[in-house]
Amino acid sequence: MAAQITPSQAVEQAALLAKSGKLDEAKRLYAQVLSAEPGNKKAKKALKALTGNSKAKLSPADFERVARLVNAGKLDAARADINKLCKLHPDQPALHNLRGVILSRLAEPEHAIEAYKSALALEPAFSEALNNLASAFTDLKQYKEALGCYQELVNRGEADAEVYANLARALKGAGQTENALEALRRALQLNPLYTDAFNDLGNLLNDMGEHDEAIKAYRSALSLEPKHRKVLLNLARSLSAMYKHKAALIVYKELVTLEPHSEDALRGTANTLLALSLDQEAGDYLQRLLELKPHDKTAKHLLAAVSGQAITRGDAGYARAVFEDYAANFEKHLTEALEYSIPSKIPSLLEKLDGENAWYSQALDLGCGTGLVGAQIRSYCEHLTGVDVAPAMLDKATEKAVYDQLLTGDVSAMLRDGSSRYDLVVCADVLVYIGALEEVFQGVAQRSNPGVRFVLSTELLEHGDIKLQKSGRFAHSSEYVQRCASNAGLTLLHKEAIPLRKERGEWLPGELFVLTL
Repeated sequence: MAAQITPSQAVEQAALLAKSGKLDEAKRLYAQVLSAEPGNKKAKKALKALTGNSKAKLSPADFERVARLVNAGKLDAARADINKLCKLHPDQPALHNLRGVILSRLAEPEHAIEAYKSALALEPAFSEALNNLASAFTDLKQYKEALGCYQELVNRGEADAEVYANLARALKGAGQTENALEALRRALQLNPLYTDAFNDLGNLLNDMGEHDEAIKAYRSALSLEPKHRKVLLNLARSLSAMYKHKAALIVYKELVTLEPHSEDALRGTANTLLALSLDQEAGDYLQRLLELKPHDKTAKHLLAAVSGQAITRGDAGYARAVFEDYAANFEKHLTEALEYSIPSKIPSLLEKLDGENAWYSQALDLGCGTGLVGAQIRSYCEHLTGVDVAPAMLDKATEKAVYDQLLTGDVSAMLRDGSSRYDLVVCADVLVYIGALEEVFQGVAQRSNPGVRFVLSTELLEHGDIKLQKSGRFAHSSEYVQRCASNAGLTLLHKEAIPLRKERGEWLPGELFVLTL
């Protein structure tokens, strides 16, 4: 032991060496302390601990044991085991990398990043850890950091097919769609048998509107792995989106055969059967889905619809589930495939009622969705509020920047609990999901200023008051709408018959009303 430091200082220095992974140097220093001071308890205890650790040699069996736990889905046990191994062998980068993988699977990307960085601090050239670090950054939507890691791998010449596939995911997240497409094609050049890359390519092409090419990519993936569940599901969804329902049904039923208890497979099969008007068989699959998920609002509602149950009130949970999933493609599908055009009719209707200078201080768009109505009436009002039950739809509406305020919630609850009053209220293609009109009309009347313009559309029912149809939407008779209006103190200003939108290639008859107070 050097004469210029005391035994106490030497113990502290040895502890620092051990902490940094320099175990042999630490042990030598502790031994020197004990040579000078045989009774030094700190040095004796620390040396004993280090000596004990040295007996626990790291072996392939340690990695295999942790891997078995991971593969069995016992991630908490795997974390406990890898934490012990990292403590015993802090200078092993492979252990820190494996710890990061486990933390990533536990959906703890922040902690996984720390683990990957520990691995790279010990071995800067550890390409697998760098790739994993980039993937964790992508999970956190830290795309700049992720792309920096991938660029380093490319510069090193160490970017394999997996790296390019992961790079594509980060590029897609960063909005660089064309570059993401190029990265996936590069991945497939390096590994033409890369099933997951074909699947990712299909997803990306779908996002780009290249649906036929997307289906080819999914087919390529299935030629490699015919029973790949994720690819089969993506293919079925793509075929449905392109109205190739018969082809989609074949794929969905194959999925159900492979995974009889798959929620996605059962729901997709039921929806496709409904699209093909095979209602009884669709009901069978909805019943199977409810056996798995007894409280599934969507399945309950659709089963009630196809079985002809006399339900008069919609469920906000059903509407929320439908439009959360529908938000990404809602506007394009509604306006192009279904030829929905009610929002564009509203400006001319307001001008017909109130002149070219029609103007409303406070306006409310009930069930605003992605903002189709808001974009049409923005120039007719001073302050515009939008309400929708689905947060994903409001995210899309925010992008239009036409609303002064956006609120998440059920239409009836918002009318009941709010305090603002409005001069213009629009409820386009919303009452078909609400059902009974009494509560909504009473709420509008309570929240409106005298002279309000309450614009609403309904799906026309020829006989009766209200009916839940096999489509899952409610239809209302003209007489019922006017009776509910009168009971709420609202007066009819305007009514016209309109084609609402297409359903299975045919126009749905509807009505457009304007009520006032």
